[in-house]
Amino acid sequence: KVVDEVIFCEDGHAQERSFIARVAPLLSPKDLIIADRNFCTSTFLLSIVDRDASFIIRQHRSILPCIESLTEKEYVGETDTGKVYEEPVSVRCSKSGRIIKARRIEIHLKTATQSGDKVISVITNLPRRVKAIKIAELYRNRWQLENVFNELTTYLQCEIVSLGYPAAALFGFAVAICSYNIFSALQGVLRGVHGEEKI
Repeated sequence: KVVDEVIFCEDGHAQERSFIARVAPLLSPKDLIIADRNFCTSTFLLSIVDRDASFIIRQHRSILPCIESLTEKEYVGETDTGKVYEEPVSVRCSKSGRIIKARRIEIHLKTATQSGDKVISVITNLPRRVKAIKIAELYRNRWQLENVFNELTTYLQCEIVSLGYPAAALFGFAVAICSYNIFSALQGVLRGVHGEEKI
């Protein structure tokens, strides 16, 4: 894994959702965004579709009024974490009124999440040839991407308290990301030679 795009902001109190409009211009056709529910807005989903890209995004309660089920959900199989159901849905963009055809994948968990959720729903516009089980597994493996931030904080100390100026703090964070990418590339080379388990 390497980090190849970063959106910086000097406002430490800004909410991440306020920056999602800056994400779509970074997308290329056929890119896939896998994101948590904070990014689940109809406007953002539409901006991804308009870039000919795809998404797997956990459904947020705020988007519920925009989603309409088109048929009954259907059981499609099981993953390590639970039973998987799928249904076609339409998502109406709250601003423009445009409609996106999508799928809702529900994972009925064997064990509830830390916040007590027993069902996780993700919305995707990936074609039907990408099976619901695969989509559920892709979403579950998203934690590996989030682990990058843990490594940046723990091993590379990307948040240096003494850097009080926002620009200096962002520079320190950028240096940590570059260091992480070098380290990640070296790990990839070593895995290729010595194998995953040994590295």
